[in-house]
Amino acid sequence: MSDLEHRRRRLTSSAFALAAVLAALVLYAPVISAPFVFDDYSGILTNDRVEQAALRPWTAFRIPSERPLTVWLLALERRCFGLRPAFYHAASLILHLLNILLAAAWVRRWTGSNGAGDRVLPWVPLLFAIHPLASEAVAYVWSCSTLLESLFVLLALLALQERRPIWRWTLAGVAAGFALLAKEDALILPLVLIWADFCDRRSSKGGPAPSIARTVMMAAVAAFAALWLLRWALAGLLPEAERFLRGALTQARVLIANFELLLWPINLCADRAENLVAGSADPWAWLAVLLTAALATAAWRLRRQDGLAAFALGWIVLQALPYFAVPLAEIRVERRLYLSTLAFALLAARSIRLLPGRLRHVAPAAVGVLMAVLLQHRVPVWTNEVRLWQDTIRKAPSKPRAWNNLGVALQRSGRMLPARRAFEQAVRLHPQHEMLRFNLGKLCRQLGDWECARRELVAAQRLYALRATTQEELGLLDLDQGRAQQAESHFRAAIELAPAERAAWQNLGLSLARRGRWEEALESFERASEIDPESAELCLNLGVALLALQRPAAAKAQLEKALRIRPDLVDARFLLGQAAQRLGDREGARRAYLEVLAVAPARDDARTALESLGRQKGG
Repeated sequence: MSDLEHRRRRLTSSAFALAAVLAALVLYAPVISAPFVFDDYSGILTNDRVEQAALRPWTAFRIPSERPLTVWLLALERRCFGLRPAFYHAASLILHLLNILLAAAWVRRWTGSNGAGDRVLPWVPLLFAIHPLASEAVAYVWSCSTLLESLFVLLALLALQERRPIWRWTLAGVAAGFALLAKEDALILPLVLIWADFCDRRSSKGGPAPSIARTVMMAAVAAFAALWLLRWALAGLLPEAERFLRGALTQARVLIANFELLLWPINLCADRAENLVAGSADPWAWLAVLLTAALATAAWRLRRQDGLAAFALGWIVLQALPYFAVPLAEIRVERRLYLSTLAFALLAARSIRLLPGRLRHVAPAAVGVLMAVLLQHRVPVWTNEVRLWQDTIRKAPSKPRAWNNLGVALQRSGRMLPARRAFEQAVRLHPQHEMLRFNLGKLCRQLGDWECARRELVAAQRLYALRATTQEELGLLDLDQGRAQQAESHFRAAIELAPAERAAWQNLGLSLARRGRWEEALESFERASEIDPESAELCLNLGVALLALQRPAAAKAQLEKALRIRPDLVDARFLLGQAAQRLGDREGARRAYLEVLAVAPARDDARTALESLGRQKGG
């Protein structure tokens, strides 16, 4: 092939890669304005590891922390952009765009001049970019670990295209290490690299270096697997043999079902109603095992005729292996199939080559348009949390967690009565789940339905007696009903379960204050402040207690600190006027009361205090 023809083919490939990037940008643009959803709150907003790493980045890599590179990325985003979801979504989209470019470069380098005349292969990055099954990984911020892991997986595959054996395996091994730091699924990556080396007929076979490198990689993956299983065993998390077998059979069934989604990605669902197989003798599960073995065999036999297609087919099977080996809370999750969509794009491209001439030119465009339309309908689901869980319930109406998450989403949007109905449905589906009972009880307390609140919270406590937050909610319920003594016992029980829980100490202080035990209340507020010294609400509580104990100077200092943290805290400004008045600073008190009335004209207490000041001055 001439240099001119080579440049033309390269330009075509680059144009397709650029088109893939632009298509992904356009189709995923709506997620930039989307809020946080589901695990984004616990994984980012209230994650202590992310918060600590935002202040001290090296803490993300403390042993034995999980996914340290992902924690570091989230901490970097938090440090730079705070808690604005748009920037987190933008970062996820950028990772996806980088993965598209890396996939295009890897396919071009694998095929080299052998694929120069293939008019279908340039479509691979575009089909990867817009496959609807990747939408969860790209649109759901907490899935950034999948995107980050995939980045290093693709870098490792690219490194394997190096001509010099030592460099190719060294660079691939380094990339594999980073992938493992991003997500534990990368434990299987050394096997993927070895499989890629077997399938790539251009690999260097002339010396001992490749076989030595493969041996090292196999030893590394075996060592990592052994350490991982040892860690689970020491934590007592490894299942008994029967459950382990049922888990493996279930994942075989899931693998076959996922093939269907790769081929025809409709009815995508954020939380599928998938359960463990009923028993180890389940015939459909064993049929799935046979089909999985058939896929692996087909990949092995295909490697001599079409190495790239063989690698793609084997890659899908290999990526499912980690889920066969460990017990999973979530049996079937779409974001795990992110790289499988690239494997599907490769298989689709290699299959389209077999079509007659005219169809071979039309089929890639038809598949691309279909994928784009399906993705265009899926992305908006991720831009609204209520819509996301309503969509999930339509497809998995028997899933208690989906109803619970809908309740949480409705509650966040201020729709309390629909949220209650969603929580009640979740409890009907799974009455023995303590968190579902807790969420319903907490909402009933907020709605003032004391009977429902107590019934559900007591049921939650009975199901799991060691959760401190249930004791706290029971204490708050007693406070709402004017039962300060009973509330105190619940808060003390919560502190025994979680001594470092700031809210428990703060609420204990409130219950003691209700009973006029101000010295003890002050001690509780101070303990809470030691845990969270930057809480404006705690500074306000400290100010109230200090005023009650006739210590206006100390109260003034706490109230001023509360206003520095939260200038809009009107109660703190009013109490600051009270403290100033007791210290004889009438002008300071007058200024504080006027500031309260400027933002809250209906505050009669501030108006009365201001009038009282005027009378004192007149007298």
